[in-house]
Amino acid sequence: MPQFLVSPEQIEGNKFLLQGPEAFHLTRVLRYKEGQAIEVFDGKGGRYSGVIESIRADGSVEGRVTGTLHAPHAAVAVKLTLYLGLMKASRWEWALEKGAEVGVSRFVPVLTPRTVVQLREGGASKLERWKKILLAASKQCGRADIPEIKPAALFRDAVEEACGAGLTLLGWEKMPKKSTSPPLHELLSHAQRKGEVGVSLFIGPEGGFSEEEVELAELEGAHLFHLGSSTLRGETAAVVASALVLYELGAL
Repeated sequence: MPQFLVSPEQIEGNKFLLQGPEAFHLTRVLRYKEGQAIEVFDGKGGRYSGVIESIRADGSVEGRVTGTLHAPHAAVAVKLTLYLGLMKASRWEWALEKGAEVGVSRFVPVLTPRTVVQLREGGASKLERWKKILLAASKQCGRADIPEIKPAALFRDAVEEACGAGLTLLGWEKMPKKSTSPPLHELLSHAQRKGEVGVSLFIGPEGGFSEEEVELAELEGAHLFHLGSSTLRGETAAVVASALVLYELGAL
């Protein structure tokens, strides 16, 4: 069953009000009627079953909450921030969609010298499009929250922010086989024992990270890891690594 976003301010007691595009899609596209059961979420962690009580003349929908629904990723409070090198639109948007489905909490587009995509006027129009993609993905997979998307950041600034907040992981396909960095599962187990619930994950753009960027990240406190002998596309690596991290921390 599809679910619909209702603003937390429009939920009072066991009553809710759907407005705008969500109400339009419900009544005009899907042709839902009064008395039909629906599922709604507030984008902040609440997910509910409900029933349509009335459809107003202005198109808004009044409903009644009939129960609370379990939401994926809710059992373990793991906050995963994916710092992903900006890449071509179709690949970046695929990573956003699939990252949202597996449970990424926050996305930060990262600009590096190897970034092939340029953002115009600060990327405001792109940001709005990305928010819509994350909303659609959240609705599709049954999330009760909507991942956050931040404005693009330069690599150096992103690394400083991430390393100052907790465990930071950087995927590097050229990581030496005899690296002194602990295996990924050991890093995550250690963080779990310390009670850390925030993890920052860096995945590079097309072409990956340079040796200079990796050195900078390590100096700031980031830990390197790799995803095996195969060379993965950036968007594939982002989703695979995100799923591995969340699985190891018990969130999948």
